[in-house]
Amino acid sequence: MFSIYKLSFDNYYYFGISKNVDQRFKQHIKYKNSNLVDKNLYNKMRLCNDIKCDILDTTDEKNKAFEIETNFIRDNLENINCLNERLSLLTIDDKKQRYIKYSKNYRDKIKTNPEKRKEYLEKKRLYMKKKRFYIKKILPFQNKIDDYNKYKQEKISNRLI
Repeated sequence: MFSIYKLSFDNYYYFGISKNVDQRFKQHIKYKNSNLVDKNLYNKMRLCNDIKCDILDTTDEKNKAFEIETNFIRDNLENINCLNERLSLLTIDDKKQRYIKYSKNYRDKIKTNPEKRKEYLEKKRLYMKKKRFYIKKILPFQNKIDDYNKYKQEKISNRLI
């Protein structure tokens, strides 16, 4: 059974589809503090604590569920409070093709093609370089700032007592 749901918070909303809405809602809450694909959605969710999830429709067929979700998105696309990305309007075949492109099969193709493999490794190297820089330089500095802020808060609270 597929369910079409609507996440509502502040004046914003987002339409989605899932077999298990409760589990999917928990995933949205869990990832609201991370930078994933739907940055626009999660950036807005970070600022709000009161998030509601309503089931709009249910169906047994996956294709029918995608069609219903797409209709909800199209009806609300002009509204700036609708946080669905334009990619949500792709057909099921388009979504499958995009998934296959970025799946394991695609990575295997990269490994067999020397030019694409070189490009892939270069991107990976740059990513790891940025990650190492963050871990070595920024993270310790951020920890020092956090420690200083805690110290400052304790000092202020001790004055008030």
